[in-house]
Amino acid sequence: MTVPRLFASIALLSLVACGDPPPAAEAPAPAEPVGADTPAPAFVCPMHPDETSEVAGAKCSKCGMDLEPPKSTDAHSSHDHAH
Repeated sequence: MTVPRLFASIALLSLVACGDPPPAAEAPAPAEPVGADTPAPAFVCPMHPDETSEVAGAKCSKCGMDLEPPKSTDAHSSHDHAH
């Protein structure tokens, strides 16, 4: 490649590289928060809590385990002494 072509190539690449950046992809909408008005799933996978179903006897699509009723998240459910 000759020197003039080399400089022309560098100049062209500089112009292309300095152009406007591509538009940013839109961020996905945030997931709706789980509130008091959102019903808890009837059955969840013990290994994959994101796998849920309203159908009794359903199986996890990731591991094939039977879905179970969700465990209570109450802070006092793990012990039985009086306060």
